[in-house]
Amino acid sequence: RGVCSVSVGEQTLLASASDDGTVRLWDVTTGQHERSLEGHTDWVRGVCSVSVGEQTLLASASDDWTVRLWDPVTGHHERILRGHLSRVCGVCSLSVGGRTLLASACSDGTVQLWDPATGHHERSLEGHTGSVGGVCSLSVGGRTLLASASIDKTVRLWDPATGDLVPAWNGIIGRLRQLRHLHSDRVRGVCAVSVGEQTLLASASDDGTVRLWNPATGRHERTLGGHTSPVRGVCGMLVGGRTLLASAGDDGTVRLWDPATGQHERTLRGHVGWVTGVCAVSISGRTLVASAGEDRTVRLWDPATSEPILTVPLHYSALSISSEGAALAVGITTGLINIELLEAIADKAQ
Repeated sequence: RGVCSVSVGEQTLLASASDDGTVRLWDVTTGQHERSLEGHTDWVRGVCSVSVGEQTLLASASDDWTVRLWDPVTGHHERILRGHLSRVCGVCSLSVGGRTLLASACSDGTVQLWDPATGHHERSLEGHTGSVGGVCSLSVGGRTLLASASIDKTVRLWDPATGDLVPAWNGIIGRLRQLRHLHSDRVRGVCAVSVGEQTLLASASDDGTVRLWNPATGRHERTLGGHTSPVRGVCGMLVGGRTLLASAGDDGTVRLWDPATGQHERTLRGHVGWVTGVCAVSISGRTLVASAGEDRTVRLWDPATSEPILTVPLHYSALSISSEGAALAVGITTGLINIELLEAIADKAQ
């Protein structure tokens, strides 16, 4: 369901979340399975690393209504965070006033904030009227803010220090802007993207659009329309010194956009089913686009030309994708696959 990297000393591990209720850890370099983290009693939907003092822990979000914290070195279960009233859909870490907090998104319509060092519940962020599927942190004017994406068709921006909606997103003007430019279907994901010296917030929706917002003012900047089916994910990347935004759609395409203008740059076609995830990967100083598909493939693209570079067939549908160096971690229905791209591309050339 989700993957993330976690540093353990000089070793980088990949953590994968699974429907079997486990989190598994893998060595990025060798692909070796290191250990399984067992304790959840239902699907695990998301994972993230979180710093606690000088220690790095791993947080997991589950349908069993809990977030669990683990020591990735030993696999030891550190603590359970209880308080959600339904399944937990995602987690992310953020720094607030010099402290590290953990945010968890829940289908009960709330976002909960926790102190991962103690397991203490800090506060509840309430306002969504439907399941919250994703959260991300972003920095605006030196402040750390938290964005949440919901099935209620909205993106909300919070001040995690107080638990309040950011004023620009909560006042009369903010509400009018939101109502005028609301997504017309569920919002699946959000991410921050840098445009010059400005940070924008991108939201992906089942209404087939990506929308860009100014988090400092709550202003809707532009709508990126072109997908003919739900958009499952977005990510920003630097290509030739320019920032581009990539979106993954159920229409089988990945689309690239200029977030500064809203201009559609190009469409990457080749998948024959839903594109479930997209990320940037750097190979020998070159930025490429990697996409994961329901069609049981991972595809690699040149964002400058739209040309396909590599197609990796899988035995299972790909559910998520992330990069670590020149490698890809792909979450599949039965676990995790690590793809060493330098080797794969070299094999293709022979």
